[in-house]
Amino acid sequence: MKTLDRIDRKILDILQSNNQLTYAEIAGLAAVSPSSCRRRIEALRRHGVIIADVAVINPEILGPRLKVIALVTLERDTPDGHDAFRRAMTALPQVAHCHFVAGGCDYFVQFDLESMDQYDRLLERHFTAMPIVKRVESMVVLKDVKSGGIGRIDFGSDR
Repeated sequence: MKTLDRIDRKILDILQSNNQLTYAEIAGLAAVSPSSCRRRIEALRRHGVIIADVAVINPEILGPRLKVIALVTLERDTPDGHDAFRRAMTALPQVAHCHFVAGGCDYFVQFDLESMDQYDRLLERHFTAMPIVKRVESMVVLKDVKSGGIGRIDFGSDR
């Protein structure tokens, strides 16, 4: 795929805010024709720039939830150890995000849970039981100050 130009970036910014708009509405906001807009969006999907269309659910509707952030340090820095840890985190539906990071720990893991008891059970089953895990530092989220959507990328558009 060609490099993303200003119009592609504008379209992506619009879609991240509302992907339910029609091609004509997106085209109007991006200052292109509807047919050009449709072709561009189809190309962005075909080339893997757009990988999913998702619904962001209002967490208040689900009732009280608990977010816990775990900073995980592995015992040994080996490819097998990282693969095992990544597989374990990918398999857990309670893991909202898992990032391999540089700094004082190896992984930043965010959990979306129903209770602290649920987190305690996860720690026992999936961290304490994993010999590859050296240390887990847990932080409970008290309040979301800014939650900008799942994987939102800022294209610096002037909308």
